[in-house]
Amino acid sequence: MIESHLGEGGLAVVYKVRHARLGTLHAMKVLKIPHVSIQERLLQEGQVQARIQHPNIVSVTDVIDVDGAPGLIMEYIEGSNLDQLLADQRLSLEQVDHLAVGILEGVRAAHDLGLIHRDLKPANILLSVKDRQITPKITDFGLAKLMTGEGGGGSTRSGMTMGTPSYMPPEQIRSARDVDERADVFALGAILYELCTGQRAYGGDDVLKIFNDIAGGVRVPARELRPDLPARMQRAIDGALAVSLDDRLPDVATLLDVWTGEKTAGIKAVESPFASEVFTRVRQLGAAGSSLQKAEVTSQPTMDTSVVPVVPVSAPTSVDLLTDDTLAPRRSAPLGLLGRLGILLALGLVVLGAAGAGLLAGGGLLALVTLEGPPVVVVPDPVPEPAPEPVPEPVAPAPVPEPPPKPVRPKPVRPKPVRPAPTSTPVPAAATGKLVVIGGQATLSRDGRQYRTFDALEAGTYGYHVLPEQGEPMTGVVTIRPGRTIRLDCDPRLAICTEK
Repeated sequence: MIESHLGEGGLAVVYKVRHARLGTLHAMKVLKIPHVSIQERLLQEGQVQARIQHPNIVSVTDVIDVDGAPGLIMEYIEGSNLDQLLADQRLSLEQVDHLAVGILEGVRAAHDLGLIHRDLKPANILLSVKDRQITPKITDFGLAKLMTGEGGGGSTRSGMTMGTPSYMPPEQIRSARDVDERADVFALGAILYELCTGQRAYGGDDVLKIFNDIAGGVRVPARELRPDLPARMQRAIDGALAVSLDDRLPDVATLLDVWTGEKTAGIKAVESPFASEVFTRVRQLGAAGSSLQKAEVTSQPTMDTSVVPVVPVSAPTSVDLLTDDTLAPRRSAPLGLLGRLGILLALGLVVLGAAGAGLLAGGGLLALVTLEGPPVVVVPDPVPEPAPEPVPEPVAPAPVPEPPPKPVRPKPVRPKPVRPAPTSTPVPAAATGKLVVIGGQATLSRDGRQYRTFDALEAGTYGYHVLPEQGEPMTGVVTIRPGRTIRLDCDPRLAICTEK
């Protein structure tokens, strides 16, 4: 029996239901997906999720048919989600440690069964309040994989990127098809950062800027926002948020080992680090807004960052080599041309040949040497030598006059032809392309500028924000190519846009 409506997002409607015979409470998530292939894969995913019996994962007990649409019968959680708690409370290090270990344990259990989440974020982590304990429980495993069509042959959507921008690694921004468990490791690093500092590692309204910051590793160091952060937590965050797959921590088990490393800094493993008023607040937040509602992907950070400088954070190549000294915040020069090229290279948007690399590597140094000028050599004045005594010279005989020379006629010189001055060739304007958006009103953003007309866009990559007549906004990136018309089909039922 349906008791109440808990919430609705772009993919599903969630109800609070009670078993007719047993009287037990459950949550029922009915997916609003008309595609038959996705419904079939959902049944397969439901079977996999039902195998995950872990205290930190919302259990799925059944997959049923609800008026022709698939529905997941899940464990009912009384409480809020982590996103709501972080917006309302600043957590102590003991509380952070308690929640983080539970979240990491849950994801590790899913990875052991070969299940990758692909959309980990605080809004998908529910907080169960029971027996004076707050237990984090992860929900929505497998939904992002279903939407990418992985394993479904030709049903994969070209150009689709699933996930939430602030928690997506660079490889998932480029394509969601080939990501592995390290994509979840990156998202967990962003969640751990938010747990410790109260703000997102990569936040803001400009989706393209978020993606550029992720590709360049540009974020405020966690210790700058929380100076009492233990070194083990800093190492775990930096290792998980490494841009390069080779530098990133390889799996959640390793991330958990680094996070729980040397338990110093006075953090005690207590049975329940939360006071009674926190239990009450979590219940109140859950009642005020459904914990299963989908969070806005462009929400503002929960802490003001206007006075904190944003600097690139270099990811460790080896976690064991990091010390407290190497974790001190490092400043860098403002992001210039080389920095911007590095960001574009990391996103796979620029191909730089060997000649171009040589120019970038040597041009600046040569320019500096030229500007300095050649060295000045100081030569001492010569010491004058004493003049020699004069010697009388013999008298020469009178010269015999020579006959005058014959006049020489000058050779005629042909004037050189005068060539006309070259005419300047007009420089062609930047190559442009066109974008057509289907399914809602769109706004593009690039380099801090916004565009609402798309008939003559300069070639390049833009962030888009599409607002449909009904449903939630859809965000992502689109690449405009010179002389081509790109079509962006946006489906508010699936909350995704597909580039064609």
